[in-house]
Amino acid sequence: MRVVGDVLIVAGAVLVAIAAVGLHRFSDLYGRLHGASKAASSGFLLIAAGALVHLEGAAARVELVVAALLLVITTPVGAHVLARAAHRAGDPAPRDLALDELTERRRERGPGAGPSGPAH
Repeated sequence: MRVVGDVLIVAGAVLVAIAAVGLHRFSDLYGRLHGASKAASSGFLLIAAGALVHLEGAAARVELVVAALLLVITTPVGAHVLARAAHRAGDPAPRDLALDELTERRRERGPGAGPSGPAH
């Protein structure tokens, strides 16, 4: 069973390394956010699964599961918030973007519109 844990840890470390390469290679903010949030989160989950195999105490296992759940919940939300903030700040969208619904909504609401609709 320990071999399975070791394989999971190595696979997770490889995914984290791929995330680091993605942070370096992607040219725009949105691609970097994608690489950091998807591959790094998946890598951590694999490492955590491998660590669960190796851990002995129940308290340590509970802490690891709580950490993994928090990561799974907060990472996508954080990446989404950062991407929306960058978009609102005027960071250029990737050239191959087929549809930009946020810009279309902003145009529909008109100038001075807040996030929920026109200003009163």
